[in-house]
Amino acid sequence: MAKKSFFIILILLLIIPCQKINFLTAGPVGKEVVQVNREISSVANIIDRDLIQTILDQCLIPESDVIKMEIIDVNQNGYGEKDIARLSPSGNVYVLEKISTEVQNIMDSWGFQANFQITGANRIPAVYDSIETDRALYSIFSTLLRGLNRNYHDYPIKIRFERDSVGVIFEMWGYNPDHIEHDKPEPFMPDSVITYDIFHVFHDDTLINFDSTLYDVIHIHYQNIDTVFVGRQFQKSQILNTKNK
Repeated sequence: MAKKSFFIILILLLIIPCQKINFLTAGPVGKEVVQVNREISSVANIIDRDLIQTILDQCLIPESDVIKMEIIDVNQNGYGEKDIARLSPSGNVYVLEKISTEVQNIMDSWGFQANFQITGANRIPAVYDSIETDRALYSIFSTLLRGLNRNYHDYPIKIRFERDSVGVIFEMWGYNPDHIEHDKPEPFMPDSVITYDIFHVFHDDTLINFDSTLYDVIHIHYQNIDTVFVGRQFQKSQILNTKNK
């Protein structure tokens, strides 16, 4: 009986260390790499109570007293089925299913139209400076493009910029950080250079002759104004000299 107990104890001593070794050497659960990106989707904001109720009824959404409905174009292929409806004030979210023809025809008329948009090939900023229409808007874009080309020597990049009376939001992502390098901007050279040089000389001198009561006072005033115009609009330089004594 003693021998049997001894063997049982020996077997337990052999098993327990093995379990500890397996536990200690087991690798951690593999971590999946998750990349978080930002997508820009169109959102239709609906405040018309009749239209909201029509969508609620025909899409079988069990909500009432909805004052605002936001429909998000998730797949960016136009509003319709599989898009998301977010309701206020509840904050509940629903996936739109079984949209009727009537509602779909209404949704087909929705579309985002930017006030100003540029879509085209990569071009140098000077191309946009030469466009005569909407010069202020194209100038904003060309200025941004110059700073981007000067400090980022690659193509893939995404930018978001918003500004209101409170502050600004500026975000950049999707770019290669190895190709970011600061480069000083070129000195600003305006089309026209106007320089005013004014030089005043005042000299007072008094001569006293002890043999007489004669006093000589000499007052010299010299003024020279040079105006030089340099630029594409000017074909010559104009110099105006005026001397007063």
